[in-house]
Amino acid sequence: MQNRVLDIIFRQLIITGVFRYLSGSQPRQIRLLRNGGIEDEGGQLTRWLLTWDDSKKAPKLVVHSDKPDAYFHITANGVWRGRLFGVNSPAYITPPDDQTKLWSKLLKGGGPVNINGQESSPIWDIRETFNISNVPQETTAISIIGYNRPDYFERVVKSIAHNKEADALPIYVFLDKEESNRGDELQQQHLEIAQRHLRGPVIIRRPFNFGCGRNIIDVRRQMFDHLGYDRLFVFEDDLVISPDYMTVVTNLLDWGESNFTNIGVAQGWNYCATSKEIKEKNKNKVKSTYTTWWGYLQSKWSWDKMKSNIYKYEQGCIQGPYDERNHHYICRWFRELMKTKVPPLGNLPFTEQDADIRAAGDYFRSPPSGQDAITMHTLEHAGLKRLTTHVNRGRYIGVEGIHMNRGMWDKMGFAKIQLDYMPGDDELVDFVAEEPEKEGKVVGGLHYVQR
Repeated sequence: MQNRVLDIIFRQLIITGVFRYLSGSQPRQIRLLRNGGIEDEGGQLTRWLLTWDDSKKAPKLVVHSDKPDAYFHITANGVWRGRLFGVNSPAYITPPDDQTKLWSKLLKGGGPVNINGQESSPIWDIRETFNISNVPQETTAISIIGYNRPDYFERVVKSIAHNKEADALPIYVFLDKEESNRGDELQQQHLEIAQRHLRGPVIIRRPFNFGCGRNIIDVRRQMFDHLGYDRLFVFEDDLVISPDYMTVVTNLLDWGESNFTNIGVAQGWNYCATSKEIKEKNKNKVKSTYTTWWGYLQSKWSWDKMKSNIYKYEQGCIQGPYDERNHHYICRWFRELMKTKVPPLGNLPFTEQDADIRAAGDYFRSPPSGQDAITMHTLEHAGLKRLTTHVNRGRYIGVEGIHMNRGMWDKMGFAKIQLDYMPGDDELVDFVAEEPEKEGKVVGGLHYVQR
């Protein structure tokens, strides 16, 4: 556990980047480098080392220089306070003003997770918290993400509970915390909803606002990297699903992996505003998709090919408030990333239809910058595709939220999409990749939200 604490602080030192250094003179900027070096405006500091003090109870930062070395201990607000070796002279290493809040939360709040009332550290391992030594017997898990919309959350959870998989698979509920005086109350409401409708869920409560992007990325880190599930359903709090949704999506991913070499994700959400009669004619038709990532099932092997760039995005782009991320910088990085994308993976890749190729062009020319976007870019970068059914098996209900409002909802036509029951979905295993029969406008369109 001690090594993990040092890992947490080391990571935050690197993420913070530039610090102010003060020792008996005017403050100056320094940067602690990942390789142990130091960029110092004064040219005196050369190397740094993070270790434990002699008592093994507190982290110690040792800084080497061409003058007396210094050692520092961290305070509650992220300021490192120390003295020069052999000299009774104080020294300070202080994070930028816009980073002190993050340091304070890290040191006082126990990190970004609170699991069933137990606090743990920012880079936490769910196996340690629950004392899990082996990979779970089940190969697939369900994750549900909630924040501050208990009314939506309950509708979603109830729809998930109507799927037979909810009684057979382990369920993990990740609850972010609103930064308001209602944060604890909202989390408690969500917790009670999950416990009321789901069978034995594991509930993870963030002790402060983690943000949409980091919350969802950490969900996949815990489920894939730490617990080792082969597949993971990811549901947010704004997609109501059909009673056979998880059966259809599981069978679709089975079909995709059996027939093609580049299918890593499947989902049952698609923009489909046609009549029920037309839907029944098209219920087994599928396509690759560039629409929003709602209610998807992902394989671990595809995550393993994507995660290194997702973690770069997490560490470099969304450590501050999620809604204040640098959209233009992120999109420039996306364009550079896509210059190195690999061809479709394997010797039998899924062949996209012309409409899907056009949708891909539209998406990547002017992408969003949120966690959906990095997931889409890294999937494409790895030579992989995501399949969806032409006919929607879920209905988006998030009229009001971080990325949506009533005006956008109406403009994007979500009110026209109905969730119709498709007889035979519980036995649907054969799919075809072809254009659907249409009535009026296209059945499946490119509708994505800035996420």
